[in-house]
Amino acid sequence: MVNHTNINHDIARVRIVLVIGPSGAGKSTALNALEDAGFSAVDNLPLSLIDQYIALEVETAKRRIVLAVDMRTTGFEKKIVKGLIENLKSKFKDACQVVYIHAHPSEILKRYQTTRRYHPLVKEGNLNEAIEIDFSAMHGLDTLADIILDSTGSDPSGFRTILLSRLGLPALNPVPLSISS
Repeated sequence: MVNHTNINHDIARVRIVLVIGPSGAGKSTALNALEDAGFSAVDNLPLSLIDQYIALEVETAKRRIVLAVDMRTTGFEKKIVKGLIENLKSKFKDACQVVYIHAHPSEILKRYQTTRRYHPLVKEGNLNEAIEIDFSAMHGLDTLADIILDSTGSDPSGFRTILLSRLGLPALNPVPLSISS
C-alpha cells in the first residue's frame, strides 16, 4: 500500500473519490464503503458524462461523490482517463482523491471462481486471458493515484477500514440498531 500524499483529509474536504483498477480487485467494496460514509456512488458512468455529473452533484448540490472506472466504462481509454484525472486534480486539488485498487491476478481468479460471476472481459470462457487484458488496460494508471491499495488477502471489512482510514474518513460508522419489545 503506497500513499503518494501524506495529507490527513478533513471529512468535509474530500468531495470526489475516483476509484480505478481491474475488475475483481475491490472497486465495488470501495464504492459500498464510501456510500456508507455518505458519498453518492456511481459505477461505470460513461466518461463523457462525468464532468456534467460532477457539475450537478458536487458543484451545484454540494454532494460528495465516488466514481468507479474500469474497462467496462463507456469511452474507457487510458489517455482519456489520464486527462480526466488531470482535470479533476487541477480543478479540485486535494478535494479530489484518486484511489487505485489492485490485487494479485491469482487472487482475482480465485474471487471469480468463488463467486461464480463472469469477468466482464471473458470471451469463450478464458478467465486468465480476461484478467491479463484487464491488467494490461490498467497498466500505468496507478501512477496517477493518490492512494494505491492492494486488496490481496483482505477481507471486505478490513479493506473498508483501510480505505476509509487512508482517505482520512472515520473507519467506524455506527451500525443502526432497532430494538423492539
